[in-house]
Amino acid sequence: MVADDVRRERVGGEVVDAARGRTGGLSLLGASRGSEVPEEREPGPLADIRDYETADEPSWLRCRVLGLLGTSHHDVWQVRHRTDLELVAAGDNVVIGLLDVSVPGAEAVIDAVAVHPDHQRRGLASALLEQALRRLERCGVRTLEAWVQDDPALAWFERLGFVETERHLRVHASAAEVGTVLSAKHGLEPVGAVLDVRIERETEMRQRFERVHVRRRVIRRIRP
Repeated sequence: MVADDVRRERVGGEVVDAARGRTGGLSLLGASRGSEVPEEREPGPLADIRDYETADEPSWLRCRVLGLLGTSHHDVWQVRHRTDLELVAAGDNVVIGLLDVSVPGAEAVIDAVAVHPDHQRRGLASALLEQALRRLERCGVRTLEAWVQDDPALAWFERLGFVETERHLRVHASAAEVGTVLSAKHGLEPVGAVLDVRIERETEMRQRFERVHVRRRVIRRIRP
């Protein structure tokens, strides 16, 4: 990539690089291989939309855990997994919003999107998505998909042009419930399970298990 490929984006009155790599070099996605989204309101204090950096990990983890605390994704793993496109919204160099996207080919997938509770309803999630879409389009990516689970985020995705294409159930079986679907073998005793089930069995699953969520696949077309 040549220097002319670097574009500057204006977010909340502050200009940031649209194609800056994680180390400050040039990269189309800004990364190498390696929800609850709140309703929007008028922006408050400025936030810098930029690439994830290694030093962001502690505040990134806090933002993700707190941002998903009030959703059905509250039991997320407290560990950082690297993806192809990693953007953060930072205030005073602390992560207050994040968006991770895997790009295995022409179809990209949102792995994580979250905004710290103290900074929700300010348009940060939309700003992160807008910049991600610009980068993905320049890479030739045709579609961007996400899986939404029982959260108000579905309305946010629909408002931004995502369309539901399929749905199924995600069942979290507790230690007391897992015996009804799994049996111990080879000396291994299951203490819980996560199961995907056809949507047609929703009534049955809700009668048998306490935690049953509807997962929806939503897709936005980026280019023909």
